[in-house]
Amino acid sequence: ALAVVLTGCVHPGKPGANSREEKNSLWPASMKEITSLVKPAKGPQAVNIACMWQNHISHLPDPTRNGAMVPGIAGKVFLLDAGYQNVASNGKLTVDLYDESHGQTGDAAKLVERWEFDKDTLKKLATQDEMFNRCYVLFLPWASYKPDINQVRLMVKYEPVDSYALFAPATSLSIDTNSNP
Repeated sequence: ALAVVLTGCVHPGKPGANSREEKNSLWPASMKEITSLVKPAKGPQAVNIACMWQNHISHLPDPTRNGAMVPGIAGKVFLLDAGYQNVASNGKLTVDLYDESHGQTGDAAKLVERWEFDKDTLKKLATQDEMFNRCYVLFLPWASYKPDINQVRLMVKYEPVDSYALFAPATSLSIDTNSNP
């Protein structure tokens, strides 16, 4: 079933307006046209995202820098269907990191890094978690990391090929600068 809610301003138009203006409209004129724009899902679709991040900086090889050891944040992302069962990825994942170290929160926080994982790369990162089954293991190489950054916010967006974008709840992370993993 498809539920569509259209909200916004309504302009009744001029009495006797010609139909040529209506045909040139960017908006579908009927529910039939709206439902024809929606592609049916193929198999289980992700409707929820769960993320788990380590609270310390790891130093791992960065494949985009010929395997050079770089600081970064490691974590796992789980894509879940409506019944909270793991589903396979069929889209792009974006992770944004904001610096909240100096009391900057919300819109005042500075976007420091963005990582994008395309559909093919994300599939290569799939693994089985011992407790929660399928997940995607990520290492976010953080070239601009500085030791005085100790509070960050991670924002995750998943964009499936044939569906709408999903956003994980923002994760505020206090980075343990004293640990040596």
